[in-house]
Amino acid sequence: MLVFFIAGFVVLIAALLWRSGSIPISDELRTSLSPQDLETLQNDLNLRKVLGQVVVASTSLLFLLWLVW
Repeated sequence: MLVFFIAGFVVLIAALLWRSGSIPISDELRTSLSPQDLETLQNDLNLRKVLGQVVVASTSLLFLLWLVW
């Protein structure tokens, strides 16, 4: 039971990372930040999205392997 709780929590956090990394940068923020800051922000958002995708995929794979086992 604890394993399912932990796995669900991990997937929830990963989904939030994935969602927050997919949000576009607003126009107001684009006009107020320098190009270097925008590039850093975009890199951070891309990293969040990729980390979320990797964690969701790996947790799903582990769950599927557990089901098959």
